[in-house]
Amino acid sequence: MTTSEKLSLMDHYVKKMTMMLANEFNLSVESSMQFVLASSCFKDLHEKSFLLEEGDLFHFDLLKKEFCAKQGQSTVR
Repeated sequence: MTTSEKLSLMDHYVKKMTMMLANEFNLSVESSMQFVLASSCFKDLHEKSFLLEEGDLFHFDLLKKEFCAKQGQSTVR
């Protein structure tokens, strides 16, 4: 995978996770984006390139668990 392809996938995942988080928890796009960029999920995408091969729902599930853990909520919705 080229650097350009990796960057394109990272961009896609950030946008997708931001929108899914905003929709799921009724957050603003700005606050969702801030959470995504500060998340361990985002960090893992940078450090573990094999995760780029996973799909949107896989990444969102990890992000949702992290968000709920930080908010002290259950992930069941």
